[in-house]
Amino acid sequence: MNSKIVAEATGISAGNISDWKKGRSYPTASKMIVLADYLGCSIDYLVGRTDVPRPLNVPKEFADKIRSMTDDFISEDGFVHPPFMSNRVYFIHEKDEDKIWKMYDKAKAFDETIIDRETFTALLDKYDNPLSRAAKASGYSIKPKNYVEFKKVYDTYIDSCFNDLLNKMKK
Repeated sequence: MNSKIVAEATGISAGNISDWKKGRSYPTASKMIVLADYLGCSIDYLVGRTDVPRPLNVPKEFADKIRSMTDDFISEDGFVHPPFMSNRVYFIHEKDEDKIWKMYDKAKAFDETIIDRETFTALLDKYDNPLSRAAKASGYSIKPKNYVEFKKVYDTYIDSCFNDLLNKMKK
């Protein structure tokens, strides 16, 4: 394959390709897209950011559906829990606390910039009031209202799971 063949096939001028090869200029983003499409690889592969020529294409609808399920994530016991929304108190069954900590640890390993462990612990501390004692007797605990931080951790967890899945599929 030579620059003339690439130029004819992509509509990019041979002069541009020659300038790129000699380091006199660099392709624009739109030209990188054309080249990547022609060569059947990703732009990341062209610029040396990955050794995998063709990344797995996870359909947007699938990723969006997984993300939309996060509000329903914490219950496997058949109970309908109050919606997880900011400024609301929400319930977590005690059996789910281990799952939450495993999720946090995986998310933190994937992205160190998320909320620190001490703050996340405070986020999950129980309130000491009559409602929490009654809920605890039923196996539930009332948790603080900061759903936004919890959601960030969960989204990072989902990203790390997708990353693991993609890495397994590359092998």
